[in-house]
Amino acid sequence: TRRSVFSSTTSRRSLDSGFSRKSLAPSLVARIEPSDVDACLGAAVAAKQAGLFRPGIPFRVLAEEAERTILEEAILHHGGQMARAARGLDLERSHLYKKCKALGLRDAEPHEG
Repeated sequence: TRRSVFSSTTSRRSLDSGFSRKSLAPSLVARIEPSDVDACLGAAVAAKQAGLFRPGIPFRVLAEEAERTILEEAILHHGGQMARAARGLDLERSHLYKKCKALGLRDAEPHEG
């Protein structure tokens, strides 16, 4: 016997016309909390609240810290693959290596092989 993937309360029509709040299981709708949204936004929310400016710190230092953070996050996002991180940042790969070396990130040497 073949079982239907649709429950008795969910019709094919409701699936074809798009999900509505009613068609979602109540347990799924109730699970999303404001704290979940904050956690998903993560760094964007924290950066917006914290800001980059700190009185008494020279612009050069602030800019280097921001640049270091951006590069670290891009490299992490791309699983440590420098070529992919460079493409994601619209940089030449060699420029990314130079920037990493100047900012003291990783070993900043291209790996051969």
